[in-house]
Amino acid sequence: EPEILRTGLAGVLLRLAALRLGPIEDFPFIDSPPAKAVSDAYQLLYLLGAVDDQRRLTTDGELTARLPVDPRVARLLVVAQRNQALREGLVIAAALSVVDPREYGVDPDAARRKHELFADSRSDFTSYLLLWAAYRRERRGGERALRAWCKEHYLSAARLREWHDVHGQLHELVQGLGWRTR
Repeated sequence: EPEILRTGLAGVLLRLAALRLGPIEDFPFIDSPPAKAVSDAYQLLYLLGAVDDQRRLTTDGELTARLPVDPRVARLLVVAQRNQALREGLVIAAALSVVDPREYGVDPDAARRKHELFADSRSDFTSYLLLWAAYRRERRGGERALRAWCKEHYLSAARLREWHDVHGQLHELVQGLGWRTR
């Protein structure tokens, strides 16, 4: 099955609009995406504030299109930048872009108790920030200590490393746009 028929179209539509390639209906796809998928993608972009009700790119849509990530993650970064919370937004955006590093192993109850150390009842996003801060602290102790800490807290060291790498990549991307963390 062609890739265009299997993936979410919101990012594709956003790029088409940003590159001024005209309406998707006029684009010469070998296999055109289904009309329902196109409609759903435009609806998502509208909800994100990336397009207006005429399917024209908004100012936020222009910024969102400049970030080569899922439009929802890009929108999160645009709003974080606007609200001077880019440092936190980068952590959360990276967390949403990777597989959850929490593991449950053979003792899910013990794992849940350990995971509660990083939980914030107000928000899962704040929980990500708490876990990130703990991970960054433990990382300073070296690889062996980090692995032991991960095992003790039912966390995947490989997924945490991936989270860290994606965070670094996102940070470089936004710096390329001239955005700065405080």
